[in-house]
Amino acid sequence: MTAMVIMTDSLITGTQLSNSICSGDAKLWESLFIAADRTNSDFAARLMYMRNSGCILVPHNKFGYVIKPLPENTVYDQEKCCLEKFVPELIKLLSALK
Repeated sequence: MTAMVIMTDSLITGTQLSNSICSGDAKLWESLFIAADRTNSDFAARLMYMRNSGCILVPHNKFGYVIKPLPENTVYDQEKCCLEKFVPELIKLLSALK
């Protein structure tokens, strides 16, 4: 649960730009972080970094939601490779978001 505490602190202090742009998806991200942290704290931390660097959750017909970078996100392509080992779980979690 340590990762969740770090994520919560970071969400409050580290994402003013992203939160102001996409505050509508904050509860979805919170649910995603909690579910990911139950699987693996590194997985949850990487998702939070993606969120904090400027990503939003966008509804998708096939996957429920997808992670999409905002235009100001310059690290998305570098960081998405760190999620590769979690792709099956990520798809499952994104599909379960409501």
